[in-house]
Amino acid sequence: MTQRNEYDSSKLEINMENAEEHLAVLTLGGLTPEEEAEVELLIAADPELALEMQAFSEVVDELPYMAEPMEVSKKVEDMLFKRVEANAQARFKISPSTTQIFKARIPQKIEPVKQLTWYEGLLSRPLIGASLAAFALVLAGLFGLLSARLNAVSNTNEQLQNEVERSILAEQILTDQVADLNQDLDEANGFVEAYKTQLTNALIENQDLLQTATAAELTRDEIATQVAALVEENSTLSNRNGSLEERVAYQTQIIDLFSSSDAQAIEIGGTDINPNAVATLVFNPETNLAIMVVNDLPQLNEDEVYQVLLIRGEEHDTSETFTVNAGGENIFIVESPSPMAIFDTVGVSIEPDGGSPQRTGEVVLLGEIVG
Repeated sequence: MTQRNEYDSSKLEINMENAEEHLAVLTLGGLTPEEEAEVELLIAADPELALEMQAFSEVVDELPYMAEPMEVSKKVEDMLFKRVEANAQARFKISPSTTQIFKARIPQKIEPVKQLTWYEGLLSRPLIGASLAAFALVLAGLFGLLSARLNAVSNTNEQLQNEVERSILAEQILTDQVADLNQDLDEANGFVEAYKTQLTNALIENQDLLQTATAAELTRDEIATQVAALVEENSTLSNRNGSLEERVAYQTQIIDLFSSSDAQAIEIGGTDINPNAVATLVFNPETNLAIMVVNDLPQLNEDEVYQVLLIRGEEHDTSETFTVNAGGENIFIVESPSPMAIFDTVGVSIEPDGGSPQRTGEVVLLGEIVG
């Protein structure tokens, strides 16, 4: 068994910040027992370091089969030669200049060798050279792992960028919807004013008819008939006015929802039935009103509709039913029986035409409500 060289391990200052730099040396047997104990304590306290240690071990197992030349980084080379110099001074009492001579003779690139030649060279060369070559190969494997991770991060960033673009599109759609609602509100206010004017004119006409009836000595029945007709017209106008006021109040609620600082927007993802589907729900936790924007839902048969599910624990309420256009899209208002804050999940299921009091079909969208 090869005897380890002992020296002052405090010079290494092994901690969580530089532990990864010593993992490769540990896999090659280049640490003292005290250093191994320090590193193993750090690995036991950090699962990520344990995974890195496993990756180093796998790379060391593959060292005989690696065939591409690689450069040893300046940082690793300096750290390794500091280790070599400390070991050599403790064991052979050689001077630092001798270590520099060894360092100058080691090539900057390690050429690929066949498996058998590698083992023969490892047995015939000094432990220092073999450790350096193996350590460089470990680093090359680590660079491959880092490259794979960078590619994964790049793919994740691309996905996030796509999500941001979709969110911006949804925001633009909602902005256009608000603009349309504001336009509808202006038109509704115009209708209310017009109906008020008609009502005023009708009352004036009623008064004029009464005066005309008196002047023309119309019979009481004729006047009563005309008055009844005016009263009915007045009632019709009043009903229309009430309906318009309700519509104005409803649209005001929607506008208040979008302008409220408490409004929230969550994304609802597709289930295994249709994983590409996605929806956005805009709501105020303290109100019973929300706006839902759906995308990438397939069109259903004529006897089927989509229905919104408002879920709390093991119970749920069904809400609006809707269909989608040829592009799988729709924007609509959701009214809940209670404030949105009491629900923890929202979903969409496939139900028979007209909807169901309780869910009967497959759930195609499902997401948590963060209140």
